Amino acid sequence: MRLLIIRLLLCVLFAICTGKVSAQVCTGNYGDPVIEETFGNGSSAPLSTQQTNYKYVVGRCPENGEYSIVKFNPGCHTESWHTVLQDHTTDRNGAHIPGGNMMLVNASEDKGLFFTQTAHNLCAGTTYKFSVFVLDLMRPNPARPDALHPTLRFKVKRANGEEITHTNKDPIPIGPTAGPQFQEIFTTFIVPGDANDVVVEIYNDGDGGYGNDLILDDITFRACGPDVLTGFDDAGTPMQKSICVGEASAYALKVSTTANFTERQWQRLEGETWVDIKGENRGENSDRYLTPDNLPAGMHQYRVAVAKTNNLDALQCRIYSDIITLNIKARPVVPPFNQQPVCEGSNVTLTASGGTQYKWSGPGITSPVFKADPNLTIPNITFAQGGTYSVQAITDGCPGDETTVEIDVKPKIIATITSDVEVCEGVPVALEATGGVNYKWTPSTGLSADNIPNPVAVLNETTPYTVTIDNGACTETRTVTIKIIKNAKAIVPGTIEMNEGQFITLNGGTAGDVNSFYWTPALYLDNPNSLTPIASPLTDTRYVLHVSGRCEPDTAGVFIKVYNKIKVPNSFSPNGDGINDYWNIPGLATYPNSVTTVYNRYGQEVFRSTGYARPWSGSYNGYQLPGGTYYYIIDPHSKSPRQTGWVLIVR
Repeated sequence: MRLLIIRLLLCVLFAICTGKVSAQVCTGNYGDPVIEETFGNGSSAPLSTQQTNYKYVVGRCPENGEYSIVKFNPGCHTESWHTVLQDHTTDRNGAHIPGGNMMLVNASEDKGLFFTQTAHNLCAGTTYKFSVFVLDLMRPNPARPDALHPTLRFKVKRANGEEITHTNKDPIPIGPTAGPQFQEIFTTFIVPGDANDVVVEIYNDGDGGYGNDLILDDITFRACGPDVLTGFDDAGTPMQKSICVGEASAYALKVSTTANFTERQWQRLEGETWVDIKGENRGENSDRYLTPDNLPAGMHQYRVAVAKTNNLDALQCRIYSDIITLNIKARPVVPPFNQQPVCEGSNVTLTASGGTQYKWSGPGITSPVFKADPNLTIPNITFAQGGTYSVQAITDGCPGDETTVEIDVKPKIIATITSDVEVCEGVPVALEATGGVNYKWTPSTGLSADNIPNPVAVLNETTPYTVTIDNGACTETRTVTIKIIKNAKAIVPGTIEMNEGQFITLNGGTAGDVNSFYWTPALYLDNPNSLTPIASPLTDTRYVLHVSGRCEPDTAGVFIKVYNKIKVPNSFSPNGDGINDYWNIPGLATYPNSVTTVYNRYGQEVFRSTGYARPWSGSYNGYQLPGGTYYYIIDPHSKSPRQTGWVLIVR
């Protein structure tokens, strides 16, 4: 009863303070809007001529007696009007809905009716509230104290034009305000028994002149009535309750109102729509509603529709209680851990998620730990601290199930590796590491395998190897260097050409590990134990350099091509007596690429030979040439010069 009196006093006080006078004061709850004119939120369109007798304009600012449907004041009359950036329309939670339209009015200089709203099928004997939000467009301006502000008046009629008894006959002044501000003005009335259709007219009673311009938005009819008290367990108790999932089975919701609103219907909110709960209506037995068992997590909202006898099925006759909210909070869930084995002595951190507070327990925790930090750190973990750990997340006082993780502490690795070794080039070396389960050698060059503890290395160059040893949690590295002793290598020049009687140096060399060397054969060498002896062979000779060291010896040979001196005889007698029948030229056979050409005294070529494997017999094309003098050119095609001269054939 005290709550009812307070609400009545507040409603009356509000009406008096704002100049809003009504034929019937609404002291309690309201129904949903029977009519709700928000002017839409899409493209603007004119109102019907039944709603307004003002002229609709688009694309320009309205002048006296004109209006526009706009989303914001499009820069009209900026010297006198407020800049209005949005309409008034809000959602059921009071938040502004962007993009809506409103009615921008430049009032006529003549007083009179300018807006009409009709409501059909209202319920006789029910009190209704007609409400409109108005914004005075005129900005306060000390330089224009003559600015006019809207003064509106409501008139409520039957459909046939007769006034309903309780009509608002007093004009309602609007504004001014410091900034663009919507103000609600309203009237309330009781629908007579024979007037289900009602017309509400809005008159502009302001004087014409500078000002008297306004914006209209959110014009509504809604039923109103007494207080509809609801709550948990008893009407008038707290309207909200929060519990955790599974904490309770069901809750009783109670309603209480005046006796003449005997019909009741419980509703629940599904998405954005209130839905009647089947079986929870009619008569005094519906003053209690028991919520279902095992409701899922979320906000569960309920309200009660009440109406006079036989009016409950007409939505326009209902009024609704305030909303009862049952907030069922979900219990947080900590995702499973993906914890790998850890190494003894390492710092281990377990990270949970899903809650705002966490309770940890386990072998490394002497007592349960409650903290907001989702991380549990165990520094320098020991074997004794290994085992099963559990964490429970808590959010808004709701604890979740425990999640566990097994921490497997592995012992530190005692690693060993083969000592550094020195071997000959290409000699296999067995490496070995111990202490772990898995092994990885780098680099893999020269290894038989890089993922076993005992690979074999065959190398040509000195190489350091690093092996990483692990046991699934702990890791150690060790390094071994294989130093390679390079095999001895003999280095000699390519083929050497020389003339008989010359001296030439054999420029030998060595590589790798070498401690001795010598040449064979020693014939015609000034010092066969020198890397660079001087050679003077008389014939073609192959000299071999022998080198040796700590590893494999090596040999390499060099061929010396010796060109003999060419001694050309100046006569021969090809008469078949077996004596001096051929032009034998000593030494020419050592010049395999030489070209020998012979001409007669007329310059005619009579003999040509490349190389001189077969000496000339003094013939030409199978015929014996006559005795006489012939001329020759011998080109050795080597370092030796060409030779020319004559030869005598004796017959």
